[in-house]
Amino acid sequence: MHLGGELFKSVTGVQLISVPYKGEQLMITDMLGGQLEIAIVSSQAAGTLLKSGRVKVLATMAGTRSNALPDVPTVSESGYPGFHVNTWAGLFVTSATPSTVVEKIHAAAAAAVKARTLRKRCILMGLPPWATARRNSGN
Repeated sequence: MHLGGELFKSVTGVQLISVPYKGEQLMITDMLGGQLEIAIVSSQAAGTLLKSGRVKVLATMAGTRSNALPDVPTVSESGYPGFHVNTWAGLFVTSATPSTVVEKIHAAAAAAVKARTLRKRCILMGLPPWATARRNSGN
């Protein structure tokens, strides 16, 4: 989110001050409490906040509208064509993790991404669908 905010500042010319937080929830608490005027949060948090009626979501940074926020325009649609920020998540273990454990984690992750209920929930939260879990040996 931080780098997305920096890109937003660069492209739009908007002057924002980046305030580092040890978690999204702390930032949201400060925004709702009036200590921040604007926050860049995940689509999951934005959807929850929007439903609460306590904030207005101005735009999403993704290249296309979010399934979770279909009425919210993208930054690109809001006057900055071509602007988009993609994020990703991963599972990590230390390099000392035994390969048998890595294989078990990979198998569980691969099964999870194939589970229809998880895919549906993620799409409703605004996360894009994925194809499969991939294992990176880290070499």
